Amino acid sequence: MITKQQAMTESIFHFGDCTTRPLARNSNIVRTVVCRRNGATKTWKTRPNDFRVPIKHGLYEYGQIIHVEGGKGNADQFHTEERCPLDAEWTAVVSKIGLEPPAVTVVKFLKMIKITANETNPRDISTQMGISLAEAEQVYEALKTAPEQTED
Repeated sequence: MITKQQAMTESIFHFGDCTTRPLARNSNIVRTVVCRRNGATKTWKTRPNDFRVPIKHGLYEYGQIIHVEGGKGNADQFHTEERCPLDAEWTAVVSKIGLEPPAVTVVKFLKMIKITANETNPRDISTQMGISLAEAEQVYEALKTAPEQTED
């Protein structure tokens, strides 16, 4: 669900349920429909809780996130990039090993490009991601212990 505050400030939105499912050994398919803001958020003085956000998806697809008082509209089908359900797993892994929040992106990226603990080592992670060897060793251990996500 997109709130009015998020509609005013955010620029990247995800549509529907973001999911992953195993494709083959040590790889996943990530399904995320990413839309970006394509203009200013429209609000009304007479209807303070309503808003409309123009969005763009891909090269030629346009749409709107609409919230109308009384539950009408499609704002409940969107969420922001920061509140994506897929990030919960990565945030838990990173907080468990005590890395800073930007490391969530590192771990997520490593999983997306199919680098797993079975196929790499900490030195490779350090070189590819430009992080220290100590951080790379923590990421390597997190990758080994991270649970695989499955589609419900």
